Amino acid sequence: GPVHFKADSLTVNNTTFNNSAILEKTGDQKNWGGNTFNGVTTIARGGAGFLFLGYPSPDTYNNDVTFTNLDGDNHIYVNQGGAHTDFKGNIFVNAIGIRGIFFNLSTGSSSTLAVGKTISVGTLGYAQAGLVLNSFTQLGAEPLEFLFTGINQALVIDGNSVFNGPVHFKADSLTVNNTTFN
Repeated sequence: GPVHFKADSLTVNNTTFNNSAILEKTGDQKNWGGNTFNGVTTIARGGAGFLFLGYPSPDTYNNDVTFTNLDGDNHIYVNQGGAHTDFKGNIFVNAIGIRGIFFNLSTGSSSTLAVGKTISVGTLGYAQAGLVLNSFTQLGAEPLEFLFTGINQALVIDGNSVFNGPVHFKADSLTVNNTTFN
């Protein structure tokens, strides 16, 4: 059935979630990896320390996933293990404080977004934080839109990322390097 875990110290490795999952880390830094998420998933980070996902081995997302950074102490790093992750559902990102969400920052890490799926800002918004899409490939041609409305937001697209549909990006700071727009 559905799972809801919330703890200061939450470690989740090599676990399969066949139904919806809400996972909230509220304390020290943690590394999670090798997990399979088959249901709609929410992953939230708060408290001290960063959250490394897909480390040391990649996670699998077979449905929609929401990543939420709840405060300004540190970042969420998605797919940090130096491998490839497929996102087969929509991706939603939220950042409440001044720290953001970074995809594929470690060497060799990459992600693909399935045909018919999008990545966008979630219902909680993106306050004053950075969003980094590094080595990120959109397989479909769906329109993507990031319209940040707060202050001090940075959107960075880098690392041979590929976008196959129309994009509309708006932020205080926008950096695009080594990216293909088809």
